[in-house]
Amino acid sequence: MEKCGEPMNRNENPPRSFPWWLTLLFGLALLALLAGGALFYRSQERHLRVKAEEDLTVIARLKVEQIVKWRNEHLTDAAVLIASPYAAQAFTGWLADPRPELAEAVLARFRSRQQFSHYYDVLLVDTGGQVRLSLSGRTGSLHEDAARYLAEAFRDRRPVLSDLHTGPGDLPPHMDVIAPIFAGEAGSGAAVGAVLLQSDTRQFLYPMIETWPGESPSAETMLVRRDGDEVLHLSELRHRKNASFKLRIPLSRTDMPSVLAALGREGVFRGKDYRGVEVLSSLRTVPGSSWFVVAKIDAAEVFEAWRSISGLIMMLMLAIVAALVAVVAIVWQSRAKLHYRELFQAKAARLESEASYRTLVETLPQFVWTCRPDGACDYLSPQWVQYTGIAEQEQLGTGWTRQIHPADWPRVQERWEESVRTGSDFDIEFRIRRADGVYRWFRTRALPLRNPDGEISKWFGSNTDIEEQKQTETTLKSYSSQLEADVGERTRELREAQAQLLRQERLAAVGQLAGSIGHELRNPLAVMANAAYYLRLVQPDAGDKVKEYLGILENEIQNAEKIISDLLDFSRIKSLDRTNVVPAELAAHTLERFPVPGNISVVLDVPVDLPPVYVDQRQMTQVLGNLVVNACQAMARGGRLVLSARREKEMVAMAVTDTGTGIAAENMARLFEPLFTTKARGIGLGLAVSRKLVEANGGRIEAGSEPDRGATFTVFLPIRQEGA
Repeated sequence: MEKCGEPMNRNENPPRSFPWWLTLLFGLALLALLAGGALFYRSQERHLRVKAEEDLTVIARLKVEQIVKWRNEHLTDAAVLIASPYAAQAFTGWLADPRPELAEAVLARFRSRQQFSHYYDVLLVDTGGQVRLSLSGRTGSLHEDAARYLAEAFRDRRPVLSDLHTGPGDLPPHMDVIAPIFAGEAGSGAAVGAVLLQSDTRQFLYPMIETWPGESPSAETMLVRRDGDEVLHLSELRHRKNASFKLRIPLSRTDMPSVLAALGREGVFRGKDYRGVEVLSSLRTVPGSSWFVVAKIDAAEVFEAWRSISGLIMMLMLAIVAALVAVVAIVWQSRAKLHYRELFQAKAARLESEASYRTLVETLPQFVWTCRPDGACDYLSPQWVQYTGIAEQEQLGTGWTRQIHPADWPRVQERWEESVRTGSDFDIEFRIRRADGVYRWFRTRALPLRNPDGEISKWFGSNTDIEEQKQTETTLKSYSSQLEADVGERTRELREAQAQLLRQERLAAVGQLAGSIGHELRNPLAVMANAAYYLRLVQPDAGDKVKEYLGILENEIQNAEKIISDLLDFSRIKSLDRTNVVPAELAAHTLERFPVPGNISVVLDVPVDLPPVYVDQRQMTQVLGNLVVNACQAMARGGRLVLSARREKEMVAMAVTDTGTGIAAENMARLFEPLFTTKARGIGLGLAVSRKLVEANGGRIEAGSEPDRGATFTVFLPIRQEGA
């Protein structure tokens, strides 16, 4: 047995170097973590890029299909115009004999075409390209581009679309649809002139190109064409004002998407746009034209969400690294404790020397103690005072168990009694109260010391401060919970964005179908209307039966025209002409335009002092008229219709209430869906169009119903704010 002050054997000192195998395991785990994180980051970045490219491809294809459909509609309008023998006869007659009474008949047909198809101007020109008659009153020579396409229409004897151009004079960007007129039977003779249908690109083409499905701060669609050795931007740009027909880029800039499109490239590319910003883009050619569509989005926006997630992943990786460090530290600490235990058992005789014992324990990071089987303390190392601030004399002979947190004491007592009973090691974590009243976490490890008879004579233990370790565990749990919540939120947002995109794609498909069907049916209906008009004209003395059936035919044509108008209203983007409208005047105008049958009483409850609403009066008259007609149809046997209005904050709520049978509960959620209807007639676009028009004017529409007590549709319209 060594005496106090004698040096210990060198191989009995606790190991101070870090084990090489533990260092190797820690390094391999860290490398695996970093490699896995990098691979995950790369795969997610690639996934986002592929998803963005697919979305851009879908949007570019959709824009091209819409443009092709728009061009075909204009050619169809021209074909219908020149196919009508009455129209051709009127145009040819006026060119031969330009009398005022004949001019009014031609202008009436022009106004009809302008009203149905929303053309900017309609012109009648002679074979020399001179404007002879127009709705705007314009005369003179055609623009050189229009004159070139006029010659092509005469040569090929068919309608022709010009390219987009400006002028002459201050005319905005527009496109001409040229319908040539020929003399002779069925237009078999020589050319006598042509009708030009001018379409202002600002009314439909530009809004159609500029709209983007979903919310995006940087995405946009551009229309360009090649002009010599440059690319000319035809449409307005989102990030540069007044760029239409002004922004030109040389074809040498092959790093720009618009240049690649003009060079005939198609597909998805990565480059820099006109701002010098890196973008992802999808390029497509518009068939039958010199135009190219470029759908693009900033690369920074595409990867913005992933960068946020990657930051959270980095935090998680750091937390895992911290956890690995903590685990290694615990393993190292456990190894050191094991070493102390072996040293204590091997050198029990030497530890009986108080001096050697103090030299050993006073150098430990833990405080060390010994106690009798009854729990009374024999020794507390100086670290006890350092950790707790309580003098060791206050604890000797009594034990320090009274400093244990009350919530931890039952667990500690149970474990201690078990160790005393079985002679097993005492190992547990609990909180000890400091002198200042603050509790800190410690881990206690105690070993039983036995006398030569095998009986436990003393317990030797050490307490390790693990407050930093507990805080790390709490932080890791907090990081993990926050990361899980953030990932869940991002996943929900991505799913909602995907669902929104799918809904918009479906509505776009419905709109395309509606527009196609509308234009296919309008042409034969126009022929039928002309035929009915002609029959009334040539048979003024026809019998009552003939007049009755002609009336039925004209009424059905009007119903079909209403359906077609709903189809086209749903498929087109309408321009707004918003003004201040008095609610009382709007209600009166609606009832005047849409009269209520005699078996229905009308109650008008619209205060005259309500503030004006800032809306397109024509569109809101159409919306309220649709609701009035629907209410009357719900009261076929008579009833009461109430048209009321009230102010709600910064809106005016105009309600149409009927006393009909009401709306079934299962149908309420689908009222405003396109093509959904419960009526025997109609195709279910009236309410869908109404909601579209109301939302375009900054408002909203709501519906309510009670079984067998009627229904109420309320339209909320905005009040124009001062200074807005």
